[in-house]
Parts: sequence; C-alpha cells; structure tokens
Amino acid sequence: MTEALEYLEIPLEGTGVAVQGFGNVGQIAARLIQGKGAKIVLLSDSRGGVYNPSGLDVYQVAAFKQDMRVAAYMLAVARTAEAGKTLGEYP
Repeated sequence: MTEALEYLEIPLEGTGVAVQGFGNVGQIAARLIQGKGAKIVLLSDSRGGVYNPSGLDVYQVAAFKQDMRVAAYMLAVARTAEAGKTLGEYP
C-alpha cells in the first residue's frame, strides 16, 4: 500500500483508509497503518462495520470489540456524540 501511495504521490499521513477484516491480522494492519499517520475511517468484520470520516481509534475499537462486535460500536459512537462526549468518557 505504501509503495502504491508513493507512486501516486499521495502522502500516507492524513489519508483515509478502510480496513476490511478486523480480526487478528486486520487489527495489526490497522494499528501499523494508523501508526504511520493514516486516518482509519472504516473498520469491518464478518458481523458489520463502523465508519467515521473523522477517523477511528483502532486501539479503542479493538478493546471495545473484546466485549462487543464492531457493529455495536456504531451505536456507542452515536450515543456519545449526542451526549457531547468521547467513547472513553461514556460509562
């Protein structure tokens, strides 16, 4: 991916990236890509997905997935946005 972006002269930093498959390999890939400055905007697994054009925190989604599937994250984000909070502030 990085070679393709370099060829196209698109900087990785700040570029929106979708990761299809948020199992073990997908989580590692998403963390590495996010660590290089890309903005992860979509994550999905076999049960559903979550999209946020402002970017997702891969570590936060992975921790949340331990108890719930990624699809449930969409509801939590909506509730916290309505409350004016971040997911980490929500009980």
